[in-house]
Amino acid sequence: MSGDIKFSVKTKWELEEYQNLSPEAGYLLYYLNDRCDTAGFIQYNPKHFAYFTRIPEEKIEPLMQEIQKYYWRENKWLWLKDHIEDQRNAPINLKKTVHKAICRNIQQRARDFDIDKILRYLNVDKDIFQRALIQKPLKDTNREPMDTLSIDYALDTSKSNSYRQSEGLSTSHLLDT
Repeated sequence: MSGDIKFSVKTKWELEEYQNLSPEAGYLLYYLNDRCDTAGFIQYNPKHFAYFTRIPEEKIEPLMQEIQKYYWRENKWLWLKDHIEDQRNAPINLKKTVHKAICRNIQQRARDFDIDKILRYLNVDKDIFQRALIQKPLKDTNREPMDTLSIDYALDTSKSNSYRQSEGLSTSHLLDT
């Protein structure tokens, strides 16, 4: 799975729609959001979900029904509809490397999902989406070409902590530097 660090908006649990979920459904939804890729895709595997959440496998499908408004399911894949926005990656901006990676992740699921439907949901122009899939050569000829999906993140927590706190996001997992 891609993305070792993800945002968690603590105030979402105060919304009535989340409070109406059973505790196990909320936990399963949190797990899916935590484990999906940057575009919100995760392979549907009830046995895997049960093992890692410790929710009995026979409860997974009824819980998935309870949270069905939060995802689209096609074949063996789920797409968590609000994951990109929850991770502060909406709207899609081609100047951001991670947004190009999100577009590539969406394209990889083209055989499983109606990509046009996803793009409409995200309010992404199809031309912008197609441009994101075109890799541009590196200008520095002394370097080996790199896979644009490989992204190195240099975390400067001194800057990000104040932003995260101003947005009501948890910083307790970050080490003080």
